[in-house]
Amino acid sequence: MPRDPRGPLEGDDYKNMISGVHDKGGLVVINHPKSLYLPHRWPSTSYDADGIELNFSSFMMPDSVIEWWQQNLRVGRKLFLLGGSDFHVGNWGEPFQSTNLVWVKDSTKETLLEALRAGRLQVLRSPSSPKIELTLMTEKESFHVGDQVVLDGSLQSVFLEIHVVGNEAKNLEGTIVRLFNRRGEIASFEVTAQDFTWTGSFTPKHSKDFLWATAEKDSELQTLLNPIYIESF
Repeated sequence: MPRDPRGPLEGDDYKNMISGVHDKGGLVVINHPKSLYLPHRWPSTSYDADGIELNFSSFMMPDSVIEWWQQNLRVGRKLFLLGGSDFHVGNWGEPFQSTNLVWVKDSTKETLLEALRAGRLQVLRSPSSPKIELTLMTEKESFHVGDQVVLDGSLQSVFLEIHVVGNEAKNLEGTIVRLFNRRGEIASFEVTAQDFTWTGSFTPKHSKDFLWATAEKDSELQTLLNPIYIESF
């Protein structure tokens, strides 16, 4: 980064910063790329960053962030979304309780970084937000968030199961779950119980596709599940 953090940034500044972090084994997450009030925003390209912050505050324009993320996914950039509050000295009010639920094999730092790189996580607005589990099933295997699925041929249908789980602190009835692929929203359903399962099927029509899901209530985003990636040959 330039010596003056308020100075102008060029493409090489971003590339050098990202390369330096990767050389040290770290991950680069782009903070609030679409904020309303910040004097500096990240450029239109994500370069080789690993993830993007999803902040639920309206000031951080979460809908625009998700739209930009989707655009990156469509051109083959496998960026994960990571929840953040951006709460630090000088902030007003209470911070958002953004919660990241990461699937890991054990509690080591290396395993956590590996899981984040693969995008094995979902972002919750708060700890009481609903949790989403998406399972993609072929005739031979089952796949989950962050997995990369390779299908033997085009137009091969796969079976889908979405499991939505709530807790006693928040009633899930009336929650709407939406499923997306590279073209946009492809399915939606209403949750009618605290432990709810939806089943369906999906036929990829592009050689490189993906599936991710959200849960919302009263038109307010509660949860976002990162993608399962699909390749067809």
